[in-house]
Amino acid sequence: MTKTSTVKSLQAYNLIRELILQGELLPGSRLVLADLEERLQVGRGPIREALMRLDRSGLIQNLPYKGAVVAPLPTVREIQYIYDLRVQLECMLATEAMNHAKQKDYDELEAILGKMDEASSDNTLFFHPDREFHYAIYKMANMPHLLNTASSLVDHVEIFLNSRYYGVQDQQILTEQHREIFRAFCNKDAALLCESLKKNILIGLSLIQQEMERMGKVCWIPSSN
Repeated sequence: MTKTSTVKSLQAYNLIRELILQGELLPGSRLVLADLEERLQVGRGPIREALMRLDRSGLIQNLPYKGAVVAPLPTVREIQYIYDLRVQLECMLATEAMNHAKQKDYDELEAILGKMDEASSDNTLFFHPDREFHYAIYKMANMPHLLNTASSLVDHVEIFLNSRYYGVQDQQILTEQHREIFRAFCNKDAALLCESLKKNILIGLSLIQQEMERMGKVCWIPSSN
């Protein structure tokens, strides 16, 4: 594969992934090459490569006689296990990252927090800097395989979080939680860092629970956390 086709494949991957996570491509939707080519303005070769990668990530499935379709959403019980794993894995990555961080890393995190403040007026933009903040911390751990696992776990629940409207008060609470994580990270306080991360991660589980109960879709089982 040439460098140009690799770049186009990555571009197609990111575009399709974003459409799935934003709920524009719903679970069970068929991903037809001709439709994607027209919609994304990217050639079929890169799109095929992108679909293979999305299949490996679990966001889509290749089914007999149907081809590529958007994968079903996780079950209630699976969501709870995902959050249990996220708390453990992300705390470990953040603690490891804390021991490697340099001044430029603190500056990067502070800049992302500024984006969260700016996004408070636009609900659709809020989770972009939120996720960027967590990713920026975890990549400092220099553990790319675990970083990929953590990112994949978030992918499988992000569609629930993106579908909810966040008022100004919600966003202020979440932004302050990230500032608390940042302070603990800068002070190299591992216990407070893990406590702050857990609180922030599990508020996502609580928001999903509220939405599902509002729609009368589940009887929620308490998480082990």
